[in-house]
Amino acid sequence: MKIYWIPHSQNPVFAGVRLRCLIPTAVMKKFGVDVKIINAENSNFSSASIIVVQAKWLLDAGSSERLLGRMNKLIAARLDGAKLILDSFDNYFINSNFDAERTKLLEAYRQCLSNFDWFVVSSQGLVPYLREETGFNIPISVVGDPLEDEKTSQVYEHWSQRMNPKRWIGSYSEWKRSNSARIELKGTRKIMWFGSHGSSYATGGMSELTRVLPLLEEISTRIPFHLSVVSNSRNKFNEIFSKYKIPCSYTDWNRLYFANFLKEQDLVILPININEFTASKSNNRLLLALSQGVPVQTDAIPDYVVWKDYCMIGCWDDLEKNIFNIDLLKARAREIAPRLRKEFSTENIAHDWINIFMKISNL
Repeated sequence: MKIYWIPHSQNPVFAGVRLRCLIPTAVMKKFGVDVKIINAENSNFSSASIIVVQAKWLLDAGSSERLLGRMNKLIAARLDGAKLILDSFDNYFINSNFDAERTKLLEAYRQCLSNFDWFVVSSQGLVPYLREETGFNIPISVVGDPLEDEKTSQVYEHWSQRMNPKRWIGSYSEWKRSNSARIELKGTRKIMWFGSHGSSYATGGMSELTRVLPLLEEISTRIPFHLSVVSNSRNKFNEIFSKYKIPCSYTDWNRLYFANFLKEQDLVILPININEFTASKSNNRLLLALSQGVPVQTDAIPDYVVWKDYCMIGCWDDLEKNIFNIDLLKARAREIAPRLRKEFSTENIAHDWINIFMKISNL
């Protein structure tokens, strides 16, 4: 069984590439699975048994014509006997800005979906949207994201990447930052928000913080805390936080050092404005924090509610109390952390993918 994997990029800075391609394929290779990441523009699919296609790769074609051109190559491979799996980790059917070009792109995308043999999604919350938009009775499986720690990059990186001298400089800089913060913030609650700053086609991201920033500003007059925002847009951070007097700082997200930064926190806050985009999000951010023993206060999207016994869902009026007396929430996070690290380990997620390959091979 030869498996080809088509990600929308091969750059590990993208979470969807890292979590849903680079990590699982690297682990599968160690298990002896014949899997290969390919550049679909320059590859021949004729020998493939299964082709895993990230939905974003199709949509990144940029136009309906180019998207259909990409799909035609996949259809040809299917006629030669390959099974096609679509991996989707966002609700891509949204077009909040009513952009005409995106409307055409999504029409072409919908046309393509009937050609797939299996759908894989990153969250249970995505399933109803995919069913509603396609109307097809194609099997849908949920495969979660593996949880990362400071050593996960070693799973998919070559040794030469790990030995790059820039890594040592980066590690030293991170040690200095961590040491300085430990001294400067002694006796201060450390709070974090992390995530993408937002999307061009849907509402969400860093702007969701605006709902709780007035509350945090008020709390800051009574309880010393520091809010760290880890994301991918300093401009967005400056735009949002310039209106508030909150002790805070911005840090660019870095896949190599984020896990250590996360471990230092007393509380992660993830306010979410629930809509058709955010309701389909995976549990990755929530479980990543809990797996490091860091408590979380968030909102009730489908993939979060199932973990309500180990975090605080809603109840933002209790935020001050939770910041002041964090021990109960920390105990709940530490209780679930070992289970999460096992259940969402890189090995278990790779096995979930392999199980789907076995099922699709028997169709």
